[in-house]
Amino acid sequence: MKFDITSDMRTITNTLALAFALLSLTGCNQNDSNQIEAVEGMVEETTQPLSDTPNLSLIAAQHALQDDDSVVEANILPAASISERTSQQTVDLPSVELSTGQSMPKRENRCDITDLSPTIASDGLPGIRDYLCVVDYVNVNWSVSVPEGCQSGGCGLIVDIHGATMNAGIQDAGTQMRAFGRRATDYGALSPYIVLQPNLTDVFDEYSGWDFQSLFGGAYSNEIKNLSTFTARAIEAWQVDQSRVHLMGFSRGTWTANVFYCDPDGLGAPFASTLMFGERLSCEPVDNKPLMVINGEYDLGQSATNDVIYKGLLNGGYSQEVLFNPDNWNVIQTRLENGVYTTSGSHQHIRLRKGQKWVELIEHSGVTVPLAGHCIPSTSPNNWLVCQTDFDLGQKAIAFFIAHTG
Repeated sequence: MKFDITSDMRTITNTLALAFALLSLTGCNQNDSNQIEAVEGMVEETTQPLSDTPNLSLIAAQHALQDDDSVVEANILPAASISERTSQQTVDLPSVELSTGQSMPKRENRCDITDLSPTIASDGLPGIRDYLCVVDYVNVNWSVSVPEGCQSGGCGLIVDIHGATMNAGIQDAGTQMRAFGRRATDYGALSPYIVLQPNLTDVFDEYSGWDFQSLFGGAYSNEIKNLSTFTARAIEAWQVDQSRVHLMGFSRGTWTANVFYCDPDGLGAPFASTLMFGERLSCEPVDNKPLMVINGEYDLGQSATNDVIYKGLLNGGYSQEVLFNPDNWNVIQTRLENGVYTTSGSHQHIRLRKGQKWVELIEHSGVTVPLAGHCIPSTSPNNWLVCQTDFDLGQKAIAFFIAHTG
């Protein structure tokens, strides 16, 4: 398969890349993939081929600037096995010299999970417990939701990664994965799902100073090892059903999910399926690794992504099943309520299969200010990153995960 985009799309995408990069430096950061090109003069970019197969992801600005057929990902760590990335749980580390010239005391690598009890909030909503994981000087605080009964083992597990300028709380306000994980049996799951949501540093790390690698990289590259380590620890601590471990990410979190999904040497081994929303796919679909990609029709950086993937897979011999495709799904509905204009969108949902490869594509017409379609679709929007649509992303996610592993 061979894909290309027009020169007009290249111009538009590159212009948007610079705009989003400038926004990111003033605290209003989105479409993180585009930052790479906009700031390449500030930091050195590390690239690594992901695949010799044709690339489906042509919307990001770094690919829009390329004229060759190579498949490149920015700031991807060298491939390594999951065991290599999660070894040495407790190791003494020397003191760290920060970029400010100050010296921090040495810190032990530690990623302990000792409290396995359920998390139940006083208001009846899904509670959370925070766990600190430190790996190679990088500290990540994890917000974890543990449904009743999961302390005894046998539950599933979902890792839900937020986008730039966000945290676990903002992510969950949109995905509602803590609630959907807790109620998973209502949707046909064998047992509830424990939900892990990292609070990634993004700008400044306590032990390494300014985290430019993660700030300007496509993925949260400085925290990749921490993500894999804590996930492995959680699987072991809660005796998780290892056939029911899933990964999902929004925006920059999707770039991170791409690293796990597309790694050829086992980094994504714990995950039975992956869901990416608000960003592009960075490799060909993988056998026996079901994938869902969700994008906004009016996401300025990703508006053609699903269409490119869809046409490429059809040309590659995939069969399709249309699950939901109402007339005018891509028309934004606007109405006046109490003197305020509100918008709502619909969606289309298509499944494509070829042998052991399973891909589901959802495109929605929800929009929010100021990021248009770069948002988390929900029937009940509750913050500026969540847009009104006729479906809840969390419900699509839990149904997708259950469909493959129960």
